Amino acid sequence: MKRHLVEIPKMFIMVMTFSITYGGVHGHTLYAQERPVKEFFITVQETTIPLLEDPQKEATVWAYALKGEKPSVPGPLIRVNKGDLVRVHFTNTHSLPHTMHFHGVHPYNMDGNGQRSMGHEQLQMPGESYTYEWVAEDPGFYLYHCHFDTANHIDHGMYGLFVVEDPAWPKVDRELVTIWDEWDTDADGKYDTHTINSRSAPSYVPMKANVGERVRLILANIGFEWHTPHLHGQNWVEVNAGNPKLPGWDNPNGVLSIGPAEIKVVEFTPKHAGTWLFHCHVVPHVADDGKYPRGMLTLLQVAADESMTPSQSVIEKETEGGGGGSSQEPQVA
Repeated sequence: MKRHLVEIPKMFIMVMTFSITYGGVHGHTLYAQERPVKEFFITVQETTIPLLEDPQKEATVWAYALKGEKPSVPGPLIRVNKGDLVRVHFTNTHSLPHTMHFHGVHPYNMDGNGQRSMGHEQLQMPGESYTYEWVAEDPGFYLYHCHFDTANHIDHGMYGLFVVEDPAWPKVDRELVTIWDEWDTDADGKYDTHTINSRSAPSYVPMKANVGERVRLILANIGFEWHTPHLHGQNWVEVNAGNPKLPGWDNPNGVLSIGPAEIKVVEFTPKHAGTWLFHCHVVPHVADDGKYPRGMLTLLQVAADESMTPSQSVIEKETEGGGGGSSQEPQVA
């Protein structure tokens, strides 16, 4: 059965700057310099969440949780800056083996692939702990997930987003994160419920923005199907494609394709107030159980008077005066 959750927790971060001499821990590379250190304390817990307001669509999930916070699907947003020394202290408080595998993390002993036969220590049995430690060298947006019995554990909600910010990034006023997934709620081998941030229409929570804001929107696909996000009323630019764009062409159709485990980042500036649809354009994905709207559909509410504040269950970050390289936490109502 596929599973998911509604509440995105605030981050529990301990940030310290000091001189460190670090070598040989879990086979990592030697570091001997002053770096900011960001630490995260994460467990995994079993809980039940509603994918939509339907008793038949509840799901039992195995969810990551920050220390002192409720478990959530997607898991906690882990945000660091380029050059930080990252420490993720993972404790398996569940009854099954688990790991944390971070895309974009290259030290061999930090891979979290769950294969002890390959010499990895990070497959944590119930009650065991492991500290993942590495230097955040490559800016970008990355998925993380459990890599033991991978399909089953991702299907049970064990995933989240890891962000390495670069101060050189263009400044934005608001950042929205969306993670797209599908669920087998009937345990019959067929995905019958499609979600954005673990919410299925009509139980969506709208995203929010103001006219004139520069908005960065992250489109992350953790599922096993292809999706085609489409935002009505906006012209967006794909900023992480690495491909030259025709002058003045901002992809006016506003449709992109994201494959399994793929992330795309777009930016746009709302020009008109209103309530705009945001959905997958694979039509069956917005008509679960043959009903419309049901599935990967939500709203973008745009205000003309700068009245919009971050919305519930949507991962958002607002920066004072902009700042793509800000170390502020995403604001969650």
